[in-house]
Amino acid sequence: MPRSLVKRRDDDRSFTPIVTFNALKGAGASPGAAVPSQPVAPTTTDNTSQASRPRTDLDHLEEFFRYCLPPLVPHKTHKPSTSTRAPAPFDQHLDERLQLKRVVYLPSLTTDLEEVVDDALKCYLEKHGALPPVSGGGSLFPDHKARHRALVRSRFHRITCEPSLQSTYEGTILNPCSIVASTLELHLPHWCNGHLEYFSSPETNEAIGDGFLKLVEEQSPLEQPVPPLSGEYSYIMSDFPVLAVLEFKSLYSGSDAVFQAVVAHAELDEFPWVTCSREDLCLYKCRQSSTNRVPDAPIVEWAPMGFDAEEPVCKSIQSPRTHTTPPRSGPHSHSNMKHATWMIQQVWAELVVNDATLACLTSGTRSIVMERCRAEGTLSISEIFHSKDVGHAKVMTGFFIASLRDARQRAAQLRFARRNLAEPVTWRRPSALDPWGGKSSKEVQGTILHEAFTRNWLVMNPMPHNRGAKEPCYPFVANSPYFRISSSILSRAEPVIAPKFGPFFRIHPHPRISTSKATIRVMGRQFTGLPTFSKSVYAKSAGEKRASERLWHESRIYSYLERENVIHIPRVFGFFRHANLEGITDPLPFVTLVLEHAGTSVADNKLVITAELIEECREALRQIHDANICHGSISLHRILVRDPQFLQRTLADGEAGLPRVSVVGFGSAYWSNNDEQKKSELLELVQALQEPYKKRRLEEDSVEDKRHQLETILRDASAEGDEHAT
Repeated sequence: MPRSLVKRRDDDRSFTPIVTFNALKGAGASPGAAVPSQPVAPTTTDNTSQASRPRTDLDHLEEFFRYCLPPLVPHKTHKPSTSTRAPAPFDQHLDERLQLKRVVYLPSLTTDLEEVVDDALKCYLEKHGALPPVSGGGSLFPDHKARHRALVRSRFHRITCEPSLQSTYEGTILNPCSIVASTLELHLPHWCNGHLEYFSSPETNEAIGDGFLKLVEEQSPLEQPVPPLSGEYSYIMSDFPVLAVLEFKSLYSGSDAVFQAVVAHAELDEFPWVTCSREDLCLYKCRQSSTNRVPDAPIVEWAPMGFDAEEPVCKSIQSPRTHTTPPRSGPHSHSNMKHATWMIQQVWAELVVNDATLACLTSGTRSIVMERCRAEGTLSISEIFHSKDVGHAKVMTGFFIASLRDARQRAAQLRFARRNLAEPVTWRRPSALDPWGGKSSKEVQGTILHEAFTRNWLVMNPMPHNRGAKEPCYPFVANSPYFRISSSILSRAEPVIAPKFGPFFRIHPHPRISTSKATIRVMGRQFTGLPTFSKSVYAKSAGEKRASERLWHESRIYSYLERENVIHIPRVFGFFRHANLEGITDPLPFVTLVLEHAGTSVADNKLVITAELIEECREALRQIHDANICHGSISLHRILVRDPQFLQRTLADGEAGLPRVSVVGFGSAYWSNNDEQKKSELLELVQALQEPYKKRRLEEDSVEDKRHQLETILRDASAEGDEHAT
């Protein structure tokens, strides 16, 4: 019987003894109390002593772990359907090395997850002596009142469809479990999500999942602040954006018979992977070394995450980046075993594309936890556990904690592999662009921007001033690779392994200019023979430590203002650091900040300053001040104004909402809630704007006076001429 990986500790492969709740109650009663290192048999007490003993924080936690959902009831108007989708094109064309080989039944997986919770609780008490208080002090602990409110809001007795089921399960189980898991594993001072959050939006357009567990850099503003994440967790955010995957099925498609069929797949010697319907005619399968290769078929550069999405070669693939899926089968048109096969293949593809280890397949009333083994290509599945079972919340809490521990361990392995220049192939991700055939200019522009915002690699290829220009200075060397930074790792000096399948975008800045207008393009063979679409951006670069830190600070300010819904700033494509593929010892931290092209500076003499423009600039700076940020070096050069013709074009395309005025240059910005500092900075901006405004008004008045004098002279001359003629 295979053993689950979720019980591994980060420091070694052994698992520490588990302490039961009865043994921990004495330790959690007072700070600094000793915690036993071996399991202690539960002590029996009479009901009178239990009732008279005051409830501790540990009692509240044990009550939460015993929490279970009431039966979920479909709405009376809901039409029952057992349909589910067949495998999508991405699932069908997954590389053979990444396809699921076999399903293994591992009933102890739920018990392992419960033991992971006990271990996290033991570690927390050993370090802090007691649990955080469940009430007061910004605590978001899911006590019985909070659980009851969530249950009432969920309308569990009126489930209409899969989205309503997902919303109910998220509010009553997932969100409370993420709070407890984050507090125990990240050692937070109070009960809250902190940096561990659950999201329901899709992370990719291939193998679309229903829910994702992620680490976020900034916590919710509704929570009390917690300490920032340490360095090892910042690596997790950059290397593994998704920690775990959840796949939901409706109450009928996820029936008990279908879930029993999922478990029955463990009896099969080989998983029946569903491949392309074209079978031997699928050009994807025609390898170059194959003896039956189709003549004149394109040679495919194999991407380990699936088909070569830069240029799909199978005609059954209309678009690799699309949300459309094959039509659902009607009720009872396929057997439960067939539906179970489709569900397993769907979950496996979601695990592969997100490079996650743990997944949960649930229909609300029943669930199965799944664990992916990368080396053997097997999927371990747990026993079926129901939401009405006591301990359901504890299993899901262990699911979150185990996902976080797994990502932390794999991030350490990945750093070791990078230092030894041997990155595992399953951790590389290919690019996945749509073929551009038949697309309009606007659609292509939108795809370019989407790719630039999401890709992790940037290539800088400078534009020379003239044909005879020499090679620009470092780091603006042709095809200089940069990688996206999502945490402060400016001091890293080791070289980074560049991807081989082109998941990067390209910008063309002017050389030897720290702040340069640039052109952005996305690499890919799909541009061959088609017009090249581009987008103007700004690239701010730095090649010295203090300047790099200043630019990094500016990028953090942009990210904060964007989260605060400040619209008067340009959009940020990302903050990138030179990859140092040459392996230079102690290189300078060359970095670049890529911003949206937000217009022309107010300091430009071509721009006419009006009273309306002054008011818009005041409103832009006032919005930044409302987010408790002072600019620190406000001037006319830091105010950008968009071209009115550009705004008219965006309105014609239905893209309303772009502001006319944007503020840039936050390298000296700082946090402040001092109203006097904000008023002083606002007054400084208004005075700077009024000088050219007054000068223009004086010039206009002078021209008007001269015109009036000329008209008077001409009028007098005309009158004198009339008198002379008379």
